[in-house]
Amino acid sequence: MESESKTLNGLFDTFTPNIIYKWNFEKHEYEEIINTWGISLIHELGEMTICANCKEPLLFDNGYTSNQWHSKVGFGYSVCEKCFEAEKMMEKSFKEGE
Repeated sequence: MESESKTLNGLFDTFTPNIIYKWNFEKHEYEEIINTWGISLIHELGEMTICANCKEPLLFDNGYTSNQWHSKVGFGYSVCEKCFEAEKMMEKSFKEGE
């Protein structure tokens, strides 16, 4: 049973990593961010989580996949509508400036 627990904890660590990555639209590179708020990729429908950007409580069902906050392998974290719209505007403004 103890080895099963270790395996499950390792799986949990995969979805709640210590480091997450924030895309910098201006520099076109990722910034490593220490995950001090415990953000996770995996949630059940109807479960409360937090917005990856503003850290406000968020019902997972109402979240959007972030274009800026990613896991090591590129999966987007959940963000609220306000932050998602801000990401889109920021991304668009940097694309227009290229």
